[in-house]
Amino acid sequence: MLFPSIQPAGAPPHILVVDADEDTRALYREAFTIAGYDVTVASDGRDALAHASRRPPALVVTELRLQDLDGGELCAMLRGDAATMRTPVLVVTTELRTAHLERARRAGVDGIVIKPAPIENVVEAINRLLTSPSRSGASGSLCA
Repeated sequence: MLFPSIQPAGAPPHILVVDADEDTRALYREAFTIAGYDVTVASDGRDALAHASRRPPALVVTELRLQDLDGGELCAMLRGDAATMRTPVLVVTTELRTAHLERARRAGVDGIVIKPAPIENVVEAINRLLTSPSRSGASGSLCA
């Protein structure tokens, strides 16, 4: 199997992908679908919040650099909604500035993967977050 995935009984876990780059959204949609996930994509934070309110995801994958809200602000808003407050958030980003990464962690991001990273590493981080016993909250571990 190209991507190791969790295969729970019933419907596959729903992942919401948020990235301004169309090619990145398409890559993630394809890779995560192959890994056994149901994927919805959004191009910005507001669109992501609308999707999450209609259908709360099992996990959110977001870039920090978005057009309207940054990934940390998106995470904070998800944490403020009862339907998504415990939803794991994985940041996959090119952002290397410590202050931005720390702000995301304080907002409640559960994991961070720094790009460029093999897509297999991102899928592995998703699997870890979805199978962990509880959302880690604001600790924000570095996944890869």
